[in-house]
Amino acid sequence: MRQTQTQTQTPASIAKQPVQQCKNVYYLNKGWLNLILKAAHECGLDIDNYLSKHEIEHIGVDVRKLRKVHEQMMKDSGKEDFSIIAAKHVNPLTFDSYSLMLWTAPDVNTLLQVSTRYAISVGGSVHLNLSYNWRGDAEIWFVSRDPMNSESAVSYVGMTLFMVVFMQILYQTLGSDQLGLAAELVNWPYQAYSPEEFGAMINCKISVGSPVRKLIIPRRVLHRPLLTTNSEVYYAIRPVVIKRAATAMEEDIVLQIYRWLDEHSSLANIDIKALASSFSVSVRTLNRRLAGAGTTYRYVSENYKLERALHWLSVEGLSVTDVAYRLGFADLSTFSRAFKRWTGRSPSHLSD
Repeated sequence: MRQTQTQTQTPASIAKQPVQQCKNVYYLNKGWLNLILKAAHECGLDIDNYLSKHEIEHIGVDVRKLRKVHEQMMKDSGKEDFSIIAAKHVNPLTFDSYSLMLWTAPDVNTLLQVSTRYAISVGGSVHLNLSYNWRGDAEIWFVSRDPMNSESAVSYVGMTLFMVVFMQILYQTLGSDQLGLAAELVNWPYQAYSPEEFGAMINCKISVGSPVRKLIIPRRVLHRPLLTTNSEVYYAIRPVVIKRAATAMEEDIVLQIYRWLDEHSSLANIDIKALASSFSVSVRTLNRRLAGAGTTYRYVSENYKLERALHWLSVEGLSVTDVAYRLGFADLSTFSRAFKRWTGRSPSHLSD
């Protein structure tokens, strides 16, 4: 099957591949499709019932189609651990130069840094943030770029796959699945397994009720060298990944807006008119570009504010008042209401 094509690639051949065009948040690397197809085969599903040969050739660039297929396969297989089955098939060439870079990185901390920094090269639908908590543990935040409050089981199974793949990469590159990983999730959509049972299958402690999904890697493993490290391959392939990520970022309107918002100390006077002016386009043209990326200015702005609020409150320890000011809210109560609408919790819960 076409899934096996990547196994014949070499670092040299990967480096010669053209930069893929990642024009909006729906882009996905073909490797995600290959993982799902391998899980389907293992579960005895007939691929022809879900995808034509033509779709297999082209689906890998659109997350909307792929996650619907993924969710349907999970239902038909009767296995809510379908994403775990898929994730275990990840290998150094699954995501081309990106995964090869991770496998050959010098240590865990470097792997985490480059995996989050250049994640857009394998998919634009999830925004990854790397931070370190007060204990020194690393936290990878998995933030969906779907419109807020629109998440369904279809998108949730995809997010599960995304997170479990990261766990599997750590397990494989370290030669052990006993790392003490923990995952904090927003909610729990599965019926067949409890969070404890699901966590036992992936050697990860799972808790539910967090305002943001995160994978926590203990400080004690961060500087552990990888068993698969190869400095020659790592430094040869990293420029390829950087180039692909840079191309994706330049074509991603959402990331362009994020960068522009980052330049402002306060968002008090920021609106779509100011943004359009800075991009030298009309508001109508900007709205059309955002629609083409499957989003709106309101969704982008609120997602940005939520990410910044969570970071400033839980990582940097800023006061709720400071965060409200930086995000441009007129007063503390307005910010508190917005934060509770986004997360179901009050901001004081994180700042205490």
